[in-house]
Amino acid sequence: TIGWETAYQNTNGQSSALLVKITGDSNPAINAINGEIDEIRRDYEEDLQELDDYSWVEYTASPSSGERFMNIVVHNITYPTYAYQGEVQTFIYDIENERQISEDEVLRQLNLSEDALQQMFTGYYNSLYGNNQYRIIDDFEVEGAILSEDGSATLFLQVETEDGPNMPMEYITGISNELYVYDSANDAFSVFNFSNF
Repeated sequence: TIGWETAYQNTNGQSSALLVKITGDSNPAINAINGEIDEIRRDYEEDLQELDDYSWVEYTASPSSGERFMNIVVHNITYPTYAYQGEVQTFIYDIENERQISEDEVLRQLNLSEDALQQMFTGYYNSLYGNNQYRIIDDFEVEGAILSEDGSATLFLQVETEDGPNMPMEYITGISNELYVYDSANDAFSVFNFSNF
């Protein structure tokens, strides 16, 4: 039976990592996913070496599975932080067809392009603070995706923003990297919250 188990667990001061791997079968797709997760372990170990005395990192995997798809979301974040939700890496395993599904394939299934999604997100982002939205979007990327059994998807969006030309001087903060989620079932955007996954 396809499932998962802990592949790596570590605590080092305030830093921690909990990663999983797919078990119950062996094929090129599973081996590729487990290999990428092992690369994430190495990223964590490298981050530990580069931290200063006042920072710490967390790498946490959140797996879920139905009859059709297994999803793994790996979230990593460096603390202390302000208005930064970290980064995600995602893996979708198609259990029936024994293959990995990419973010591009998920977009195609949703009949969406990244450009169309960015336009939708821009409308959402500009409406967040009404006339007080002074930040502008510099860069937009679909960083990951997971699939539900009904074919709906959750997309993870890495968005770089900066102060717009009308930003009041007292609010200038420079460039910011922000993480958002698009829920296709509800056609809704939200700020990423790892506790939801």
